[in-house]
Amino acid sequence: GPVRHRAFAWVLAGLLLGLALIGLVGFVLASTVLMVCVARGYDSRRPGRDALIALALPLPLWALFSRVLGLSLPLLPALGI
Repeated sequence: GPVRHRAFAWVLAGLLLGLALIGLVGFVLASTVLMVCVARGYDSRRPGRDALIALALPLPLWALFSRVLGLSLPLLPALGI
């Protein structure tokens, strides 16, 4: 099929924003921004719902990476967590 440049741009923007923000706002919020941009790239028109779902998904992943696997991902760097 044809390349959907606008959808690709949203996904790429989400990836770049996620990478740029992870050190500033932490894993959870950076992942939330990424997921909202990807949902928008897939033509979702409900950003509020997307943000709530995207905020709930990274929390257990952060716990898995940090507590179980021992990786140090910043949850909220401004708070030192």
